[in-house]
Amino acid sequence: MCDVCAANRHLLTKASPPEERAEERFIEAFIDVLQEWHDDILAALGTEQLPLARDRALRRALGRIFETHRESFRASYEAFYEDAAAAGRATAIQRHDLDVSDELRDALVRRLQRQARDAADAVGERMTDDVTEAIRDAFDDGLGAPAIEDALKNDVFPMMRGYEAERAARTGGTTASNRGALSSISDAGAPGKTWLATDGPRTRESHEDADNQTVPIGGTFTTGAGNSARYPGDPSLPLSDRMQCRCGLAPAWTL
Repeated sequence: MCDVCAANRHLLTKASPPEERAEERFIEAFIDVLQEWHDDILAALGTEQLPLARDRALRRALGRIFETHRESFRASYEAFYEDAAAAGRATAIQRHDLDVSDELRDALVRRLQRQARDAADAVGERMTDDVTEAIRDAFDDGLGAPAIEDALKNDVFPMMRGYEAERAARTGGTTASNRGALSSISDAGAPGKTWLATDGPRTRESHEDADNQTVPIGGTFTTGAGNSARYPGDPSLPLSDRMQCRCGLAPAWTL
């Protein structure tokens, strides 16, 4: 990577205002859907519709409740991924002075929508598992439905509306914005791309190992964990190698 890029690493990996606004809008939409889902869980608990003593039956019952909100979760993710990708493309164009349009191609939007739905489903399944575990643990500790409701309302659900929402925004935002950035770099005719690791104490060692790695535009990077990725946040990466990643991309004009 060039000396100018190295000197401006913080600016090149920091989320731009449009990228930050995309995440903020998603968090608001995500929390709204969460609230509706949580209300339905509490209603089922209060009317004794949840089989607290049976693990599998409880998970199935909670899964059915999530199913009624699945499309709302997907819609919030689809809007977010397109929003963040557009912001990522525009940001890359501005930062790297790329002479291309900031418009996302229809084919890319369709791919982003598929990725968004997959991400929404994965997060929903994980949160359903978390709620199942929390209810079962509370029941095993001898708590009845009223006390379990208090635990959900005071501990589990606030965590989801806080940490879980922010984690979903950061993880999905990096995925979509870097995919948008890659589209602009490719359209500009750059023969390669360079991985830019965020300079900070929370950057993964595996991503520090990938820092400054340059590959052909259609090629894949290799993280320090041995995983291949077309860009930071690539959904093909295991969650452990992309969750809350803040790395970025830069065009490489020589290979």
